[in-house]
Amino acid sequence: MKPFTVHAVDGSNSDLARVLKSAMMQRAVRAAADAIASAVKEQGQQVGDFEGAGRIDIPVEVVDSVGDRARSTVLLAHPAGAAVQAKHGRLTKGAAAVGLTPKAYR
Repeated sequence: MKPFTVHAVDGSNSDLARVLKSAMMQRAVRAAADAIASAVKEQGQQVGDFEGAGRIDIPVEVVDSVGDRARSTVLLAHPAGAAVQAKHGRLTKGAAAVGLTPKAYR
């Protein structure tokens, strides 16, 4: 991910809000989420398919939203996703693989 420079910000809350919601920030956040999703997929976690007939790679999705700031969520999009994260830490390992330091949500 390339570093970027923000110009014309005087430190006011409205300027900070504008930067946090900007298209440039949305692209940067999405790029980080896509890198995490790729790292999760590379782990090759298998789960049962939806019909119960075989095994599939766990589906990994990235969902974007903008509220008070740009955000992207990386999801294990399968009913077993929470169990896979709890047992194997696939999202945590994916984030660590791209240089992030995951912390427990409190």
